[in-house]
Amino acid sequence: MRREVLLHKDRNVEARTQQAMPSIPCRHHNKNISNSEAVLQHILVMKYLLMVITFFVGAIIPVQAVLNARLGRQTSGALMAALLSFFTGIICLLILNIIINGNTMFNFKQYNTGPWYIWLGGFLGAIFVGYITWINQQQGVALTFALVVSGQVFISLVIDHYGLFGSAIRSITLEKILGAALIIGGIILIKK
Repeated sequence: MRREVLLHKDRNVEARTQQAMPSIPCRHHNKNISNSEAVLQHILVMKYLLMVITFFVGAIIPVQAVLNARLGRQTSGALMAALLSFFTGIICLLILNIIINGNTMFNFKQYNTGPWYIWLGGFLGAIFVGYITWINQQQGVALTFALVVSGQVFISLVIDHYGLFGSAIRSITLEKILGAALIIGGIILIKK
């Protein structure tokens, strides 16, 4: 029902946009497309491009875990490796913030607004990096990250469904549950 309402709204917006915008030639086909269709095509391409980029950024996380584990063996353990990892991360983020945000990062009023729990991200990141640096040596990188992904999918479904922490509400659907079940099936196969 909700999907049908959204599709109906999209069609109404598209119809109004097509009335307001003239058709333009499409260089890929021998037909005219409206500006709204061109914008929608661009949005669709960007959506999938960002999905591909997200996939590759996600692929960095196991590499980070292996590098941190190696750093832990060369230093005094997983916690020291996590600390050093965060330290180099802070340096990178500081440089990027100076370049991108400039003087606005020194506007300290912005830091005392919002609920208290938004500051827990660094704490949770420290737990994640410290634990993953240690555990991937115990159970292997593939199983570790299969379990990480399943935990992320589970909590993501709960967060989306209830709109926790101010996120947009996106109901749990049968397709999403099936996708989560397939991930659990993958974990069983990786464990064997």
